[in-house]
Amino acid sequence: MVMTRSPKSKPPVTPAEAEPAPAPVSVSMPPEQSPPSEAESEPAPVAEGEPAPVAESEPAPVAEGELAQDSDDVPELPPEPDTGLAAAVEMRWVKMLTGLSGPTLCLTRNDKHPFAADEAQRLVDGNLAVFCDAPTD
Repeated sequence: MVMTRSPKSKPPVTPAEAEPAPAPVSVSMPPEQSPPSEAESEPAPVAEGEPAPVAESEPAPVAEGELAQDSDDVPELPPEPDTGLAAAVEMRWVKMLTGLSGPTLCLTRNDKHPFAADEAQRLVDGNLAVFCDAPTD
């Protein structure tokens, strides 16, 4: 196999070698417009690393038909009824055949973990786990 050289290309242009940017063009304002006052002008630039100042503004008016977010206008939710499900749910121990993880769970192969009976049955039916006894240690 014969290796050939690639044709020489121009080296990349560095910023120092680049053409200078054109000078900014000044635009005169029409006579009917006046220059902005200090209140309308943009705030002074903020040094790097400092937080930007927060401009105070009036809250937007609430349109008719929308709910206001005042604490007096927000209805309270009724308390959730105590169904006693936590005590009534049957728990079954399973031994994992595969890994299983989520936001609050991280199980690996051979881990034993209790699940609600219906969830444990789904894991066994899906060949992800087998029923087992609770660990003795």
